[in-house]
Amino acid sequence: MNILPANQIDDIDFIVFQLSTANPCGPRTAIRCSATSALGPNGGTGMNATSTDQNEAIGWSGIEDGYVQQVNMTAGTSYAILINNTNATNGFTLNWGGTGTFVGPDANITGGPFVVCAGTPILIDGSTSTDYNSLSWNFVNGSGTPTNPTGPGPHSITYATPGTYIAILNATSTTGCTSVETATVTVSSGVTPTFAAVPAFCSGQAAPAFPAQTNTPLVAGTWSPNVISNTASGTYTFTPNAGQCTSTPVNISVTVNNSITPTFPAHPQYCLNAAPQTLPTTSDNGVAGTWSPATVSTAAAGTVNYTFTPTGNPCAVPVTVAIVTGAAPTPTFTQIAAICAGDVAPVLPATSTNSITGTWSPATVNNTTSGTYTFTPDAGQCATTASMSITVNNEVVPTLNPAGPFCENTAAPANLSANIPGGTWSGTGITDPTGTFDPIVAGAGTHTITYVHTQGCGGTNSMDIVVNPIPDSDFSADVFNGCNPVTVHFTADPSVNASSWDFGDNTSASTIGTAEHIYNTAGTYTVTLTNTANGCSSSTTKTNYIEIYPIPDANFNTNQQLVPQTETTVQFHNHSVNGDSYFWEFGDGENSSLEEPSHTFPQVPGNYTVTLTVTSVNGCTDETSLIITVKDNKIIYVPNTFTPDGDEFNNVFAPVITAGYDTQNYSFTIFDRWGETLFESHDVTKGWDGTYLGKLVQAGIYTWTIRIKSLEDDRYEVFNGHLNMLR
Repeated sequence: MNILPANQIDDIDFIVFQLSTANPCGPRTAIRCSATSALGPNGGTGMNATSTDQNEAIGWSGIEDGYVQQVNMTAGTSYAILINNTNATNGFTLNWGGTGTFVGPDANITGGPFVVCAGTPILIDGSTSTDYNSLSWNFVNGSGTPTNPTGPGPHSITYATPGTYIAILNATSTTGCTSVETATVTVSSGVTPTFAAVPAFCSGQAAPAFPAQTNTPLVAGTWSPNVISNTASGTYTFTPNAGQCTSTPVNISVTVNNSITPTFPAHPQYCLNAAPQTLPTTSDNGVAGTWSPATVSTAAAGTVNYTFTPTGNPCAVPVTVAIVTGAAPTPTFTQIAAICAGDVAPVLPATSTNSITGTWSPATVNNTTSGTYTFTPDAGQCATTASMSITVNNEVVPTLNPAGPFCENTAAPANLSANIPGGTWSGTGITDPTGTFDPIVAGAGTHTITYVHTQGCGGTNSMDIVVNPIPDSDFSADVFNGCNPVTVHFTADPSVNASSWDFGDNTSASTIGTAEHIYNTAGTYTVTLTNTANGCSSSTTKTNYIEIYPIPDANFNTNQQLVPQTETTVQFHNHSVNGDSYFWEFGDGENSSLEEPSHTFPQVPGNYTVTLTVTSVNGCTDETSLIITVKDNKIIYVPNTFTPDGDEFNNVFAPVITAGYDTQNYSFTIFDRWGETLFESHDVTKGWDGTYLGKLVQAGIYTWTIRIKSLEDDRYEVFNGHLNMLR
């Protein structure tokens, strides 16, 4: 036998006992003992075939090896081993040799896997254990759930926290022998993968591949989107595959910088041998770079391309600028047409039609006198001077005769006139340039009409013609139908000068913007509104716009309103007018939708209010009510004989009281023939058992009196009688 501690330096002692064959729990004899602190070659102790000593005492003289002589067991004899005096806090294992057979239980754990993710159940099974009477488990180490199940299982155990835990199975036999089996469970935590950053790159360049995971253990998963774009920045999500201890997605951002094209102002054309401008080393949009050629040359006529190559900005692209050198051109302009004196002076162009910039002298056109204007090119341009003559003609302004205002729906067009005839009219609403203005064509608004004549330089004048809009006569109502009477609120344009309402029932009103009208008679009504503003009018008629429904008339009766408690069925007769459906409420929680129902009321005295609600086809309703009274039947029955002889019949004398009385206000008294009170009760459930002062009275005739309140009128009623007691 070898006892091997988990740590080689741990000290373990043991004793082997031979047990009494007749009574294994009785006296025992120690036949081997090792208490030495000597350590074997593996840090263990035990029994073997080479040792000759049967005991190794406490201490160590230098010759002990921690092992004693093995035991030659005798058939039919029981043995036991006690592991004691151990500091093996991390456990130990026992290895056996020889031909002995264990007759005790054998605990055996199967199942698994025993490496799981935190929170994932595992199945642990002890069904292969043998020779046991009971099996018990302990999963407290690591707080496995459940903690202490019993039976072979399999058991589903969940560990919530990562770590390494011991699952323990104890097998116990009928003789009290035990066997312990353990299994190590490794609970892993989720790992969130991390990735190296993807360097920014320029739009259009080849997109990089997704980076590798930088931490362990490696997590398998997929990227979405699954390819990095080379045109736009974006976020990419790594989603772990199922079945791993992590499921948390991870995002990375990839920046794609836009490509930049350097921009420069337009370069002028140079004259031969003119001093050129210096090429800028930074573009208008902030890109630095170098030129090739580095400077502009004007030594020869022609076009030369100069290339700008960006530096320090990987996303900037080279650009080429063409610069022209040649003979000086003459600026050319589009001739400005003659103007009339007093007209707005035309603007002299700052750039010629062949793209030469410069200044004029005089700088502005005189709109009263004809003249010549000289153009001088700006410095640094290769161009000559140029000139332009502008003619200014005198004009005569016509006088226009006013017209309007008109209504938008004026049918006849108006003829316009001026003090200088023969000219041309133009503007919105002019249907004939000789002077016909149509308000319908022009539409509402203020229209500027222009008149031009051709005498002399000609002349132009304008005037405004006002066309007033047709007022809006549309209107709306807050209700369109209902059960009479119905109050309708009409709404219209409040900005008019006058309004006239016709409600269709021979009534009218003149309120502006709103109107309220009550329709008291059932029918269908056509409503008209006429609105006037600035002398213009319009009308709107809405046919059959409002519909008023008649109210039904609810009415019914019955052949009896007062019914006895024993006959509570009542037939109702419906006399309602204009009804389409009917709803009866009988006052006792019951109802009916029949036209003429019959109803059985509870046999409980009281008043029941019956309500009939009548509904027309248009949903208009009316209701009426009637009270049905159920009167009570008062009954008191008093027997005349009783036999208190102890058998099971007729041993108590008591009245029987049914409906109609208030049993809370009640007294029952028994007298003998001399008027002495033998019995008195205020509880209708208690009667006389024939005794007085605990003894049974003699057989004979006795008198009784009952006093009780009536539910019908709250009066007390008194009843008297005699009884015959037999023994």
